[in-house]
Amino acid sequence: METAMASVKKRVPGKKEKTAVLLITPETGRLPEKMGGLASCISGKSGGLGEVIAALCGGLTERGVECHMATLNLPRRFQRESHIDDEHWQRLRHSVDPEKVHLVTSSVFSDLESPYAGDPIRNAVEFQKEIVNQTIVRVRAMNGGRLIVHSHDWMAGGVIAAYARMRGCPVLHTVHNIHNSHIPLENFHGVDMERLRPYLYLSEDRGNPCLDSQATAIKNASAVSFVGHRFLREIIDGDLRNDLPISPYIREEIRLKDQMGQTATILNAPAPEMYPDRCSLLARNYGPDDDILAAKRDNLVEFQKRTGLNVDPEAILLYWPSRLDPSQKGIHLLEEIA
Repeated sequence: METAMASVKKRVPGKKEKTAVLLITPETGRLPEKMGGLASCISGKSGGLGEVIAALCGGLTERGVECHMATLNLPRRFQRESHIDDEHWQRLRHSVDPEKVHLVTSSVFSDLESPYAGDPIRNAVEFQKEIVNQTIVRVRAMNGGRLIVHSHDWMAGGVIAAYARMRGCPVLHTVHNIHNSHIPLENFHGVDMERLRPYLYLSEDRGNPCLDSQATAIKNASAVSFVGHRFLREIIDGDLRNDLPISPYIREEIRLKDQMGQTATILNAPAPEMYPDRCSLLARNYGPDDDILAAKRDNLVEFQKRTGLNVDPEAILLYWPSRLDPSQKGIHLLEEIA
């Protein structure tokens, strides 16, 4: 045993040890090719969160960070967005090394188009159980025990953040919105909940003991980031609109983190591939030194042609589909603008 341990602890002279970052998320946009053979086929974006994940993976990878990403395996969604059939997808899954892309597979959500479709709580339980029992252990072992967990949204919180903290992994949790879920504790069979109990934020739903997924993530995070300073202040000061309620427990946990200097605000930004000077999907690329208005007109005309609209380079084009969802605050902004 001592010989084996000595072999494990042996380090290669001159080799710099890296700490890996594992992004855990229910959604993602198109990932950089450097993350492995499956990266170009994984895209389950439902909103801004997916673009943030893609940008983070791209930025970290470009800077030489050992970046891994874990998300739900939604084959129907991935096949549709990658324009491949079931046979092609199965061939990829069984022959291509996923490398830094870790897909959580379950019959619970295999036919769903979104991680929030069907029964979101059931999806979250399956996702969190696999991450705790398999993914974190595997990625951490690949990197000599050095791992930082970056969790996103309530679905990637809960027992994931509690387990990571218990195992000594720093956790950065990003709050993208105020959505949350209370998951009955009995659903987590297969997870050692007794050992995790000191790290859990418990709640009650109709008399049943539950796990407050978002509050537990915030409680166990080494730091909590928000997508805007005003968003953070609205939560802390209680200035959110009445029709966008937030749990007092979550607000209190955020206040405590803020008082301890463990909060930060980082504005969302698109991945580099989406900037107009390098986006491969544009008819004409442009940068700050180009005739921007002329380039925009050329791209507008091409868009009109491809979508069957009347061709008019002077027409105004407004495209804001993700913010027409009544559960988002964007519809309120759009009404005010109108």
